[in-house]
Amino acid sequence: MPSAQRQVYKSPAQSYVANSTLRFSGWVPPFGPNGLRNVIDRLEMVAAFSDVTLAGTACEGEDVWRVIERVVVAQQDGTERINLQGDELRVYDYLSMGADRVPEYADIAVAANQALTFSFPLPLEQRFARRPKDYSMPAELLKEVRFTCPKTDATGIGVAGGTVTIAAATFYVLAICHEEGSVEQKVNDSVYSVAFPSTSGVTLKVGGRLHGLAFFARAANGGASLVSTFTDVRIDRYLQEPLLRTPDLVQSYMMSHGAALNDPGTDGGGVHNDPFSQNRAVPVFWTDEDTSPFDGDLIDEALVRTSMTQSSMLAVVRAVLPESENIMRAIERKHGIHPSEWRAKTISKGRNRTNLAGSSFVPKSAPLKRRGLAR
Repeated sequence: MPSAQRQVYKSPAQSYVANSTLRFSGWVPPFGPNGLRNVIDRLEMVAAFSDVTLAGTACEGEDVWRVIERVVVAQQDGTERINLQGDELRVYDYLSMGADRVPEYADIAVAANQALTFSFPLPLEQRFARRPKDYSMPAELLKEVRFTCPKTDATGIGVAGGTVTIAAATFYVLAICHEEGSVEQKVNDSVYSVAFPSTSGVTLKVGGRLHGLAFFARAANGGASLVSTFTDVRIDRYLQEPLLRTPDLVQSYMMSHGAALNDPGTDGGGVHNDPFSQNRAVPVFWTDEDTSPFDGDLIDEALVRTSMTQSSMLAVVRAVLPESENIMRAIERKHGIHPSEWRAKTISKGRNRTNLAGSSFVPKSAPLKRRGLAR
């Protein structure tokens, strides 16, 4: 059952069509059962395979995430809050949610006509930030969730060498929400991936404030081992001196996000195969309990320099963007709010409240005047 203070909305299911893009929209009402504003903390993509066959080699539990060819969470203004492939989403979930909350799965055995169901979190709230729900999404702003189905042979799942055949499956999305008695303009952020053009580094297009960054290389078992191939990273404007993958980055990250529950011998089965502690991903930036949306430099792009021999690296990036003027005006029209009624919601000690109220990076609050119909 869901938490008592939350409401869960389930989209209609859609059938699997190889290589097609399924679109889920319009299933989350703007107001909750108490007539207050619905706000989405997390979405969950559920994949129910009623007939899948795996031959040759078993699929590791860490690679189950690759049934997602791509998933996009789009806002009404066109901002893509999440745009990731399955293995990229797995790395981001660990960075955003922590090792104790990310689901992992048992290996897919070599067998015919299997029925398997998986659920993949799409977090919007930021668990480790100062105010996690400042990053949630009001339901009225959700345009759609786009899910790209895997190929019939599901080559992503068969990354270890197995041959996968999907005969039938359905997909749906859960929206886990809470209600709020005021109108809040939340933080506008975006999570996406960038491929390294070479082993020497990559230029990241940020267009805001860099609040999350992790590197990994696509491979079986949740990614390639980086123990001997990735040494250090330096980022202009952020990291003036090279920081070592270990101990400078990984150990610091583990102290912030908690120790991982390492795999005792069998993949999946309820344990958490944290890619950061297992040296299959490198944490570079992350939020903690002191992080506010106005922290960090406002930049257009960041030049990342690395010392490594690992090719085909990917960067999973989370950027906090300026608020959308179109969204602000639409919220004001919908809820009858005058621009003067907005108040800065998140402030630090010693910071000027008046100045923050005009910042395009600070969540704001206004009175809720128009309630929905309570049940």
